Amino acid sequence: MSLPSLLLPGCEKTPANPNLGYVPPNSSPYTTNPGDDWWKLADRPDVKMNALGLCTFNFQTSSAPEINWYLRNKAGCKQATSDRKNYKFSGGERIFLPVSAGTVTPPAHNLPPTPLNRQTIQACILVVKSDQIALSRINSILSVLPGGVAGGVRNFALVLGEIFSFGNKFYDPSQPGSYASRMICTGIAEAAFEALARNKSRIPQLIKADAVTRLVPFDHDAVLITVEAPGHAPTNYVLDWWRSLDADHPWFSRQEDFLKGQNGQKF
Repeated sequence: MSLPSLLLPGCEKTPANPNLGYVPPNSSPYTTNPGDDWWKLADRPDVKMNALGLCTFNFQTSSAPEINWYLRNKAGCKQATSDRKNYKFSGGERIFLPVSAGTVTPPAHNLPPTPLNRQTIQACILVVKSDQIALSRINSILSVLPGGVAGGVRNFALVLGEIFSFGNKFYDPSQPGSYASRMICTGIAEAAFEALARNKSRIPQLIKADAVTRLVPFDHDAVLITVEAPGHAPTNYVLDWWRSLDADHPWFSRQEDFLKGQNGQKF
């Protein structure tokens, strides 16, 4: 899972203006293999730049802490180096490589974004509803509450449970495996994205499912999906079941809007 950070303090930093939808000009998507690293990829004859140049090509920054933030939140890295100062590829991460001269592949930056259609959301809902772990963490009587506040009310109830049970670990979300850790947004996002990733072939246009973290207006985790249609660029969207606590009605938004805490809609 791509959250929380696996690195030592100071080794990961959120950029001032993060752009998770950026696609480098004259590039093509590349899915990493186990054993890949920036230096090996930079040595490819079609790349023609050094490792730092390839990082900057992908993320528009040469700052190592900011590159690490993009590796976790955009590329999907889930493993850290042994010194916990950087992320490393383990296979399945998505980055971009320069397109060789003479290629007939149209540059991705000239393609329109893939729209998130109703069929894709409905397929995601069916997969999550068929997963007993995800379903047990999402559905709640609190789903009757309007305005996307259901998850916040559940969190408040868990806080009260911890207070009035005198610190019972059952209600402590920081305790791995506790009831509270499964019922907060992180536990919901983990179960839902894992169900989607296992059943990717059942979901039209889906090429990747993961988790995503935002920091404003509060720390919050949800499900990140990447969709791609013919003639369109891969595009990231967010599905958020924590806000509704209703498996049939997740909130959805563009990833850039989610990171700013803006413009979500209930399905």
